[in-house]
Amino acid sequence: MTPAVCLCICTYRRPQGLDGLLRALAFLRLGDLPDAALRVVVVDNAPDGSAEPIVARRAPDARFALSYVHERRKGLASARNAALEAGLASGAAWIAFIDDDEAPEPGWLAAHLATLEATGAAASVGPVYPVFASPPPLWARRGGFFAAVDRDAAVDGAGVLRAREAYSGNVVLSRSALAASGLRFDPDFDEIGGEDTAFFRALAEMGHVIAVSPEAVVHEWTPADRVRPGWLVRRWFRTGGVEARLLGAELGARRAHARLRNAGRGLVRIGGGGARLVLTTLWAGWRDPARIVARLFTVARGGGLLAAAFGLGYREYARPQVEARGAPRGPEERRP
Repeated sequence: MTPAVCLCICTYRRPQGLDGLLRALAFLRLGDLPDAALRVVVVDNAPDGSAEPIVARRAPDARFALSYVHERRKGLASARNAALEAGLASGAAWIAFIDDDEAPEPGWLAAHLATLEATGAAASVGPVYPVFASPPPLWARRGGFFAAVDRDAAVDGAGVLRAREAYSGNVVLSRSALAASGLRFDPDFDEIGGEDTAFFRALAEMGHVIAVSPEAVVHEWTPADRVRPGWLVRRWFRTGGVEARLLGAELGARRAHARLRNAGRGLVRIGGGGARLVLTTLWAGWRDPARIVARLFTVARGGGLLAAAFGLGYREYARPQVEARGAPRGPEERRP
C-alpha cells in the first residue's frame, strides 16, 4: 500500500545514533494508522556508505518498511534533498524528518499528524530536548541552551500556534504543499548549515502555515564535548553567518548593500551585546553563570554577521571537520 507517512533520516557516520533511533522507532504509536502506513528511509551521506550494513541488519525484522538511499554528494542540503525526493517518490501524504542523534517519544508522530489535521498547516515542528551524556553543569541546565523550542511562537487569528522558524530535526511536511512550492534545500548551505532555516523561511514567505506541535517531542543525544561555552559561541557565530547569507539572497544583486547592512547589524550587536555582557558579569554573573553565557549569544551572532560582511565565516559542516569530530546535526539555532 502507499504509505501515509515517509519518515526520512539523514545520517553521516553516526552508527550508534542511527541504530538507537531505528530501535526507538519500533515504539511509535500511530493511532488509527496501520504499521504499513509508515515507511522509513535512511539517507546516508558518507562516501563509503557506512550506514548500509546497519539498515540491512535492521530491515528484515523492522516494524515499519525500511529502505536505504546513498547520497554521495556531500552536504546537509544534498542529503535532505535526496530525502525529499525519496519521500515524494513514495507517494506519502506526509514527509517527516528526524536526525540520527535523536529519539522520538512514542506519541511523536501521532502528535504531529493531529496538529496538521487540526490546523491544515503545511508543516508541523516540535521541540527537541537534550539528553546529556554526563551530568551537565548548572549553567547548561538553567540556560536551556541545548534545547530547540520555539519560544517566539504565537497564536494567529485562526487559533494556530505558528512557528517563527522551523528546523529539520523534528518536522513533518505536507506533500501537497511541498509539491506546490517546488522548494528544495539550498546547496549553498551545504558546509555552513542553515539550509533548514532558509527552506522553512521561504515556505512561510509563500503563505504556507508552519504550526507548532508541543507534544511532538524528540530527545537529542548531547555529548560532553558540546556542553561548553566555546561550542555554543561557535554555533552562534555560525548562525550569524547564516543570517547574513539569507539577507544576501534576499537582496540579490545588491551585494554591496547587503555587506554594509550585515556589517552594521554585526557592529550593533557586538556593541550592545558586549555592554550587556559586561554589566551582567559585574552584577549577576557570580550568582548565575547561565546569564553570562546567554549574553554571549548576541555578541557571537554579531561577530558572525560582521565576519560574513568581509567574506569570512565558520564552515561547521565542511568535510574535514565533520569527519574529524562527527559534527552535530541538530537544529539550526538554539536561542537562549
